[in-house]
Amino acid sequence: MFNFQETIYETSARLLFMAVKWAKNLPSFASLTFRDQVILLEESWAELFLLNAIQWCMPIDTTA
Repeated sequence: MFNFQETIYETSARLLFMAVKWAKNLPSFASLTFRDQVILLEESWAELFLLNAIQWCMPIDTTA
């Protein structure tokens, strides 16, 4: 059974994975070189993560 911290880590990893998957499906992103894609993701991962988390509006149980 996951503890609260492991659950947060797992959820965060999934959100980040979904954000990267979304970016990779954008035609303009896909047309960039692999190096440029990596640079953009490295420089903007936090913003992508935050926007994805807001989009999904994950309720977090703070009583656990």
